[in-house]
Amino acid sequence: MLGGDPPGSFQVHMGHELLDTWVTTNYMEPLDSLFQQEGWTSSVFPQGVLDIISYQGKPYSVPVNIHRANVLWYNKKVFQDNNLQPPATFDDFFAVADALKAKGITPLALGDKEIFASVQLLETVLLGTLGPDAYKGLWTGATDWNSAPVTTAINTAKRMLTYVNDDHSSLTWDQANDLVINGTAGMTIMGDWVDADNKAKNFADSGWVPSPGTSGMYDALSDTFGLPKNAAEQREEARRREERFRKGRPAGDFSGRIVIIVDDGLATGATMRAAVRSARSAHAARVVVAVPAGSQEACTALRSEADDVVCLFEPEPFWAVGFYYEQFGQTEDSEVQQILADAHARRPVRSRAGP
Repeated sequence: MLGGDPPGSFQVHMGHELLDTWVTTNYMEPLDSLFQQEGWTSSVFPQGVLDIISYQGKPYSVPVNIHRANVLWYNKKVFQDNNLQPPATFDDFFAVADALKAKGITPLALGDKEIFASVQLLETVLLGTLGPDAYKGLWTGATDWNSAPVTTAINTAKRMLTYVNDDHSSLTWDQANDLVINGTAGMTIMGDWVDADNKAKNFADSGWVPSPGTSGMYDALSDTFGLPKNAAEQREEARRREERFRKGRPAGDFSGRIVIIVDDGLATGATMRAAVRSARSAHAARVVVAVPAGSQEACTALRSEADDVVCLFEPEPFWAVGFYYEQFGQTEDSEVQQILADAHARRPVRSRAGP
């Protein structure tokens, strides 16, 4: 990035991890046009997620998953053998921790060889102590980091660290989870991806509850992808596609013409919206959309973009375009190239008046 040769994209956690590094320094492209084109509104992504990935009202990365970070995992057999219940509050946690410690079992497994694990532990304690509104205020300035509740949370986290395994700094999060799996530790606080680790290791005695104090709260974490400015891959791929399909032929002349755009169907309508806007920018006199089937939502949205939308079938719910076809084979690039070449050969030369 700093050397002027950015990647086409890269994976980054949503929020300040991207915004405070590459967005505020003007290294990333805003993605508002992509989100609008694809219909990625609050009906697709929760508004809270859209707020987290946005800077000055524009989104800068695309979430590809959603995780819950505030999860306490425990070994069911260890708890049953010691007549323990999973903790709901911090008082519960310390009572359980003392009981496990007295039995020679490490109460809380931690693997912070990668520092995020201990940071995440602190975040869950802050959330459980402050509640969601004051917790969010830590990142907006509405909550003072020097306030008494924050101090309480930090002291609680410090106390929890007195119950972790001695080798925590040499273990990764999944190695710490191994301690819970083999019963040498009773609990670990880590995101919902632990479930996949447990399944991969055939661990059937796993239980989970929200981390102490966070019942009813969802501390969201997401892997996202952003778009760096001036990525050579983007420019080269756009050039290759244009060359592959256009073969040196000029763009169509839509000026003053009625343009009818046909597709096999409309699911989100994102591709059709882009096509309509392209025809508009080419000064088409009128733009008509024609499809055999489409979702009611997509058709309604397109009627505000195109001059007319002809859709023969608007079922609700709309499952997928291919659901409404007996045959729905994909069109290969070679077929598209031949169709475009044939169409160009048949196209009459448009005469223009004037000198």
